[in-house]
Amino acid sequence: MNESIIKIRNWLAAMPYKDSPGFTGEHVTITWDEWIEQGRGIANGEQALIWMLTYEDNEIMRSHAAMALGIIGSKNSVDPLVNSLVSDNALVQMEAAASLGRVASPKAVDALCNAIKSDDSNVRANVCIALGKIGGIKAKEYLKRALSDDDPFVQEAAREGLK
Repeated sequence: MNESIIKIRNWLAAMPYKDSPGFTGEHVTITWDEWIEQGRGIANGEQALIWMLTYEDNEIMRSHAAMALGIIGSKNSVDPLVNSLVSDNALVQMEAAASLGRVASPKAVDALCNAIKSDDSNVRANVCIALGKIGGIKAKEYLKRALSDDDPFVQEAAREGLK
């Protein structure tokens, strides 16, 4: 497992900027899609990311692990991501919510509905998008409530989630 964690750490360090490829710096020489394929090819990669999400002290690394689980994770990632929704770090919560939306497991709906009460508007917005991707009656009810959120960013995410 230690070897997988080292490989995952190196993989995360080589992450290109998906939205702004010009800001990747000299050390990043691969595209986003190539980077994802590399991550999927790491033996025990999902388990290493789950370990990092659960035990890593560095909150930035935990948030990267949460994000990456939404890319290369499976249903095995759902419970650790759900547990991260109650992290004391909003960045970890935000990435966990986004990843739960990518994994799209109905098992996460109750936890996401609780996380929509977060003080952090970015967490609430990612929860709205995740609930929209997962769908269902309960998700739709919470998305309708989020339409009246104080933050316009969250309102827009709720509208997107309801589409």
